[in-house]
Amino acid sequence: MAGLGYTTIFSLKGGVGKTSLASALCLELDYKGKKVPIITNDAISPLEEVLGKEKALKLKLDEDFPELKKKDDIIVDLGGFVDERSISVLKKSKQVVIPTIGSFLSISGLIQTIQEVERFNKEIIIVLNRIEKKEVEKVIQFIRENHDYPIFKLKTSKCFENLLYQNKSVSQMMKEEPLRRSSYKEVHAQLQEIIKHLTG
Repeated sequence: MAGLGYTTIFSLKGGVGKTSLASALCLELDYKGKKVPIITNDAISPLEEVLGKEKALKLKLDEDFPELKKKDDIIVDLGGFVDERSISVLKKSKQVVIPTIGSFLSISGLIQTIQEVERFNKEIIIVLNRIEKKEVEKVIQFIRENHDYPIFKLKTSKCFENLLYQNKSVSQMMKEEPLRRSSYKEVHAQLQEIIKHLTG
């Protein structure tokens, strides 16, 4: 077992990196010998095509999520809307990861998402995705005015595009392509910090 448990990645705002983060976590854990598949209800998700059906399951619009327990190692890439299916997922989740990027609309979407998720689950982790270093402290301060959830950072990096294209974890790409080591080093460390928290 990976120790991840039933982990949902969710935001009411699109384009904040839910699928990239889900893929990065899945591939990184897989590289460490821990099989943690992804389930998504996003009808246009490329996960099955990119990761393969052994690592990803794309549900049909009317298909229910499989019955799982909090201790089951699974990542749910949950589409950005709240309905009966998503409420059930949020309630059952061991933890809910809410990614955001640095734009005003995304931060506003983060606050709305936190308020929505808190109705069903208070085990929330925030990931600041692709936020410029100079903006990070302002964004954290803004979030801290109302919420005390753990906050993790993921810098802007081509590695997320490349891991989907190559179907390889950041660790594997760094090992196989030494020229990538320096450019991926920081984001790799940030990803490991997130995994440590989620599996701890």
